[in-house]
Amino acid sequence: MVATTKKPAVKKKSVRTEVWLTPHEWFQPGALGRFDLDPCAPALDHYTATQCFTIKEDGLKQDWPAGSTVWLNPPYKGIDPWIDKAIDHAKRGGSGIGLVFVRTDAKWMQRWLDQGRLSAMLFLEGRIKFKRGGGEGGETGAPAGSVLIAWGKASLPRLVEAHQSALLYGPKQQATMKTGGVLFRPYDPVQAWEDANPGKNAPDDMPIPAALHIIAENG
Repeated sequence: MVATTKKPAVKKKSVRTEVWLTPHEWFQPGALGRFDLDPCAPALDHYTATQCFTIKEDGLKQDWPAGSTVWLNPPYKGIDPWIDKAIDHAKRGGSGIGLVFVRTDAKWMQRWLDQGRLSAMLFLEGRIKFKRGGGEGGETGAPAGSVLIAWGKASLPRLVEAHQSALLYGPKQQATMKTGGVLFRPYDPVQAWEDANPGKNAPDDMPIPAALHIIAENG
């Protein structure tokens, strides 16, 4: 008998990706709708926005037009420069909605809350089901809770409408969810100043207090 040695089984490497696609339904009328710009898109013709930048174009190096409404689902590794870009966009009169994990302890989140001229935040109930990779794979549940952060006047009604319609949630979750998440609107002295001074922009160093109040809640 010839002795043979059994080769050890080779473990397959798990596929890791920074591409997590939000549900297509989010960008339909009655939900968030379609945006002017998606600077973190997986394709130039992605369903999220009229204009898209991929990793090749590098949305950080591109101009985000001041009057545009941006959809921002940034890579969660190296997120800081994307938050800074959103803050700058807000200061130039732009608007948008960003999707991030709820990380109130993180410096980038603290910076966004303090400087981003936010119009509303929607803390989603449950965890989002993302499409993996380029959308070919199955769904993967987010490893943490998520929040939608809106900045600028144009984004507030989008977020309120989507929240009240519950279209950000699938049929099964709609049937079991308690509230559909909680929507907060910051008290915004910047907007109050600009409303009182038409045609002028508030000073960049104007402080924005952290006080919040609930403006909409399902249930």
